[in-house]
Amino acid sequence: MKKLILFLSLLLMTQLTAATISRYNLCRVWYSFDIFQTYLNLSVDLNGPTLIMDQHIPYGIRPMGNDITQISCAPETTTLQISAKNGFNQDIRFGFKSQGGHQTQSGTVTYLDPKGNPLSSKDWECSLEAVKKLCLEL
Repeated sequence: MKKLILFLSLLLMTQLTAATISRYNLCRVWYSFDIFQTYLNLSVDLNGPTLIMDQHIPYGIRPMGNDITQISCAPETTTLQISAKNGFNQDIRFGFKSQGGHQTQSGTVTYLDPKGNPLSSKDWECSLEAVKKLCLEL
């Protein structure tokens, strides 16, 4: 019985570790509204593949998954492009292009209308090292 519990514990830890490795926390943006004073996070989970962005919804801030339809990276220039669709079938694009060797750089999330025209954009503070790690995984 002890061996079975030990085996199941090791199996669970292995699965949790594998799930953690496939998620890359790329960016954050400061959010201040009403009682909320915090950073919102943007990450990519390759198991989905899913673009996960924290969003303010009634009663809190929650990570919202967006199905990735296309992802590409050019490691030599550290350029990352992600296209995704949210639960409302709205297109989202995330773009990042390295601007020198600074560890913190800007990435942009753009929401598109059904014709592909930009509706709104927001700059996020991104980690160059995290983007590089994701690019190596692709």
